[in-house]
Amino acid sequence: MRHRFVFLAIVMLLAVDARGSDPAVITGTITDADSGLPVAGATVAFGLNFNVATTLTNPDGTYSLTVDMFGAASRLGFIEAAGPDHAPRRVGGEPVFDCFFACGSGDAGAGRIELDAGAVLANQDLALSPGGRLSGAVSAVGGGPLGNVRVSPVPRRVAQLTFGYSGHFHGVTNPDGSWTLPLALRPGADFDLVAEAQGMNFVTMAWNNRACPYRACNTASTDPVTVVAGVIGTGFDFALPPGATLSGSLLPDDLVRLVMFFDAAGIQLGSLLLPAGQADWQIDRLSGGSHYLQFGTPTGASNLVRQLHNGLPCPFAGCNRARGAPLTVASGGTRSGIDIVLSEGGSVTGRIVDGATGLVPDLLPSASNPTNLGSFNIVDAAGEVVGGGPVRIIDDEVVIPPSAALAPGSYFVRTHDSWLGEGLSYRRPGGNLTLLDGYADAMYPDLPCAGLSCNTGLASPVTIVAGDTADITIEVNKGSSISGSIVDDGSGEGIAGAVVELVNAANQRLAATRTDTDGLFSFGAFPAGTYYLRTAMSAIAGFGVNPDQHPYFDRVFGASGFCSEQLCDPTTGTGVILDGGTGAGPFELRVRSGPVIRGRVLDSLSGQQINNGRVDVFTAGGTLVGRYRIDRLTGLYQTTALPPGTYQLVPEVSPAFIAVPLSAEPARAASAASLTRATPTGGFSVELGTQDVEAALGVVDRARASIFEDRFE
Repeated sequence: MRHRFVFLAIVMLLAVDARGSDPAVITGTITDADSGLPVAGATVAFGLNFNVATTLTNPDGTYSLTVDMFGAASRLGFIEAAGPDHAPRRVGGEPVFDCFFACGSGDAGAGRIELDAGAVLANQDLALSPGGRLSGAVSAVGGGPLGNVRVSPVPRRVAQLTFGYSGHFHGVTNPDGSWTLPLALRPGADFDLVAEAQGMNFVTMAWNNRACPYRACNTASTDPVTVVAGVIGTGFDFALPPGATLSGSLLPDDLVRLVMFFDAAGIQLGSLLLPAGQADWQIDRLSGGSHYLQFGTPTGASNLVRQLHNGLPCPFAGCNRARGAPLTVASGGTRSGIDIVLSEGGSVTGRIVDGATGLVPDLLPSASNPTNLGSFNIVDAAGEVVGGGPVRIIDDEVVIPPSAALAPGSYFVRTHDSWLGEGLSYRRPGGNLTLLDGYADAMYPDLPCAGLSCNTGLASPVTIVAGDTADITIEVNKGSSISGSIVDDGSGEGIAGAVVELVNAANQRLAATRTDTDGLFSFGAFPAGTYYLRTAMSAIAGFGVNPDQHPYFDRVFGASGFCSEQLCDPTTGTGVILDGGTGAGPFELRVRSGPVIRGRVLDSLSGQQINNGRVDVFTAGGTLVGRYRIDRLTGLYQTTALPPGTYQLVPEVSPAFIAVPLSAEPARAASAASLTRATPTGGFSVELGTQDVEAALGVVDRARASIFEDRFE
């Protein structure tokens, strides 16, 4: 993630008008907040997103900072300062995230200014409070000291957002392995420390002896350190093990290609761009274990089909990389000969028209994005989404642009976007998208669909031929929209960001959408038929979005009582009868709060939290209650409210993992319920009463399972 921001900064610099303009100047004085005395040698910075100008204060605490405009008329940024003994602070406001020296683009503009070319901005003074630093040493496991290792402090509260203090605060080891942070940090806050060997094949480590899968860590579950004002903390030593290496070749090599690599959970670690003429590739600095690799070309660059290392196709950005057999390499080991030859595929393009007129469908215009009409799905014979892309307005037509390359074969094409969980006429809460107003989804050529539900037996498959692009026209027709609200039964207040589903009598999801800030929803349209409406109070609207987690029981419209996810019986409610043209609603769904099970899924070897996958919950008798997605940002799973009882929880991350008890070490176990292995499901047993339960669940990479056999028996 860090490298992506650097890349963006470089692109921004290159894109600026090179004609030049007068630099701006910022002046002021930095003093000690307690004594009022000047602070000499403090660093003063101005910038945004890693594009930073800096200077040092004079012996009398004054500074004069020259800011290059890079040809622009003005620059946005923050004025910040810190010293070796003084914690950082910002002029004009505090960042929302504890993040200093130009990494504040997402902190709501606290203290942000626009600096004009040639301007002189005076009296930008700061009084700094005492801070603390950290120090230690880095060596190789079984070897001597390591120089040129970067040690980075990351505030724990922003660890999930990958923001942190800029490189000005990072320490770099000397030839003898010693390091000290050059600038002070805020005292009293918990920080994570990450040591990364620069240009050497060693595993990146987080404090305390936690291996990172590649060059960055998910530090939310690592051991924190505390900074003390006026103190340089010592003894923060790292021992870096040798990194694992994967290598091979990728053909054909007459064009640019991309190797993307993922950890055992399917979270991307990095990528390699291979120029034309280079067949060989190598990835090092891995911690070992299971990995997934994707090979292909940049989007739209060729008709070569993107694929995983195990041969499974991965033709679009939303494909699940963590499926099938993973690729394993021992810690510190080497695995070579991963040779891939990409095959040629074909693509699909086309247009969407009004089925009644054959003309462009009616559009509900948008000022913010007049060309965005959502996306389409490409579905294989098994019903799996294997591709897709955006729907656009081009030359006054509703167009399906050419898709990424697909392996030759037969596919179905529909208008529904399962990635975001949106159909043609869905209105995203708070959004302002252009919509095909009032149209039901359809599958090529003209089959009406109830959201995700399309009878492929009545549709025509699209034949994909290598080297060709299939040109299709999908006819869509008007349907019935549905609107309503989700309301707290106790307070009568609407619940924002809650998922509502349209289901059939078997409780299978046909469509889903989310409520707005007032608890209101509107989605559709749908063909004529009888449907059921229900809440999903801890669920995702689409595969590509994070779950909306609310501690409530679910409710079926028209039912007298409350229920929980798959234990709900839609037929206990009132069917929603649609005529295929008239809108239905508003329907009110009142829900009641109750106890939930929530927690994290942790790697039992490293203690690191896993921010991907789901947790399946069963009753004591083995009946599925629900499948609850892990939030990619927070790492938390949460069930809907459940009645008291015994439940079996099974973490499902990827085929590379199996469920195991957590380590008994208190620092790595986190706050957890009393968990035991549940033999029937391979998961964990949790007792739920009338209060919420925190349950941390352990998994381990199968490639490392033998390490744990004696510990887990």
